[in-house]
Amino acid sequence: LAKASFLTPNEHEVAELFPDLELEQALRAYPNKLIVTEGKLGALFCDGTQIKRVATFSVDALDTTGAGDTFNAAFAVAMAEGQGIEPSMRFANAAAALSVTKLGAQGGMPERAAVERLLNHE
Repeated sequence: LAKASFLTPNEHEVAELFPDLELEQALRAYPNKLIVTEGKLGALFCDGTQIKRVATFSVDALDTTGAGDTFNAAFAVAMAEGQGIEPSMRFANAAAALSVTKLGAQGGMPERAAVERLLNHE
């Protein structure tokens, strides 16, 4: 992880990556670097002081294929725009939430306007 800016495993992958650490220990070991996605529960990270959960959005899920890829893509876009970790996670959660309302990985990838509408209507 020394050369990685961020690592974004889901709750199952983090257990495989850090088999000797509990989730909280792993998050604290890599503050502002390890972001763990937990599906409808949102995503977790440690800001160096405390572990924070960034909530997702309540939607009627149809197909979760591609939700993690959507999260990662949206997170990267928001970070590249200078939004910071927590706002970028929120943007990514909105995109991932929208992605599960449609079938397939590519078909579920939302357009930015839809993500912004969801963020503005909470």
